[in-house]
Amino acid sequence: MPIGNNFSGNFSVAVALLFLVGLYICFSSSSISDPISDFLHLTTPPTLLPGNKLQAALEKAAAGNNKTVIIAMVNKAYVEEAEAGRTMLDLFLESFWEGEGTLPLM
Repeated sequence: MPIGNNFSGNFSVAVALLFLVGLYICFSSSSISDPISDFLHLTTPPTLLPGNKLQAALEKAAAGNNKTVIIAMVNKAYVEEAEAGRTMLDLFLESFWEGEGTLPLM
């Protein structure tokens, strides 16, 4: 057995063990801050959080002084043609045009 192969094998094992010990120290110690977490906190400004986006969208969509927001979910039943080529969605939108005091909600 050549001595060179034994040395390179031992060297590889030593480097791998040092790498594993380094990883263990980085991720198990509570006194060392988590660099990945610190990076994520620096790159995510608070204005991009989903709650803030929702709040901003609702404030923008609020109608007048009473802050009324109408949220409608549309599924397949609302867009299927029923009679005379009209859909439930057409009827829903038409009711805003013909209703009393509903035009500002559009």
